[in-house]
Amino acid sequence: MSSKREPGRIPVADKDTQRALDDLRDAVRALARDPFVNATTIEVELPNATVVRVNHRLGRKFQSFVLSPPQGPSSSGRIEEHQADNPAEQVWLEANGYGATVTVRMTIW
Repeated sequence: MSSKREPGRIPVADKDTQRALDDLRDAVRALARDPFVNATTIEVELPNATVVRVNHRLGRKFQSFVLSPPQGPSSSGRIEEHQADNPAEQVWLEANGYGATVTVRMTIW
């Protein structure tokens, strides 16, 4: 049970309607708990061969993230994740092999 007050419910005499309302309520609660609902997308500039500390502002340890294709130089490279001191606040990324700064959009949840 959450510490927040539950909204008042109006009793429904029809059992099928009540069951449907209960199912809907449960589905909305499950959706609200889904971390992807609270995902955030930010744009990150990654200088070549430099670890960048990205503050994700989720207020909790992130579960995962995805990066868009890099924008910038046309040479190929890779983006690596490093172990952050505090994953509840940051993700550390490093771009290597591009030879210049690349920009990515990062969606994190």
